[in-house]
Amino acid sequence: MFFNNPDLFGKHIGDGEDNVLNTFIMFELGKGEKSFWKPMFDIWPKDTDILFNWDESDLEWLQDITLVNDVQKHYQDFLTAWDKLYKCLS
Repeated sequence: MFFNNPDLFGKHIGDGEDNVLNTFIMFELGKGEKSFWKPMFDIWPKDTDILFNWDESDLEWLQDITLVNDVQKHYQDFLTAWDKLYKCLS
């Protein structure tokens, strides 16, 4: 899978190594109780406070349109990357 999709996992792209790690984590999460890493997964935070998760009204509170636009662009990039990764894994 990794060698067949260098556009997702190659070292020449910015998210390549992240995609390898994310794929490994998803694989291990899929094992459930059988995963060696389950104790670590159990203590991971369930919610994160990142700008991606903020409502538009909360983003307006920042009063920084450049930051708001940057968050929106990065969120779209994030969704696009995950969509590509999901299609690869299906």
